[in-house]
Amino acid sequence: MPGLGATPFGYKIAEPIRGWKVLPTRAGLVPFTLHKPMLEQFQVLSGVSVPSTITAEDGTLFRESLLFTHRGLSGPAVLQISSYWQAGEFVSINLLPDVDLADFLDVQRAEHPNQSLKKHPGDATAKTSGRVPAAAWAKSQTSCSNSSTYVSSKRWSIR
Repeated sequence: MPGLGATPFGYKIAEPIRGWKVLPTRAGLVPFTLHKPMLEQFQVLSGVSVPSTITAEDGTLFRESLLFTHRGLSGPAVLQISSYWQAGEFVSINLLPDVDLADFLDVQRAEHPNQSLKKHPGDATAKTSGRVPAAAWAKSQTSCSNSSTYVSSKRWSIR
């Protein structure tokens, strides 16, 4: 990456030293880009930051903000977990780390029995409350069919 001021000079010196294991380089502190089907689902959330927990397959977990962007996912949690993620591994993302979704939905059903989930705006707009609107979340659960993504009630696993 000479454009960034980096060269393989140190690696070339270290490689021939007996007993030293030189690991291959890879990008770290980088955002995750999403494939078109998932990107289209979350386009409406571009610019929205939400609290999250993100866990790598090795168990490394970060509890920080996640930012939806026009290209995918970024923010402190994503940038940090990218240093622990390996190509082909899953990353689990919990967008409601402080909410028991089943309890939340039960309360909403009790308080608003004639309102459908798709019309429910959430606690407030995502930009002011820090939560993903319920309608966008419901859409993500029902229309995501990407084979490398598993969407459950409040957690994604993305490979």
